[in-house]
Amino acid sequence: MAAIAARAARVDAFVETMMNEIGATKGWALFNLGLAASVARNPDDAESFRCEP
Repeated sequence: MAAIAARAARVDAFVETMMNEIGATKGWALFNLGLAASVARNPDDAESFRCEP
């Protein structure tokens, strides 16, 4: 869980990097970071994010 705390402390840097490197909007970057943190905290819940064709 230390990685989650470290990421949380650097959200602004991650958002800025995503915006500059891949053209993400701030909202999209925050959504993705939140989703990643959620999956990291609750890996068993990751199945609910699976996309089936």
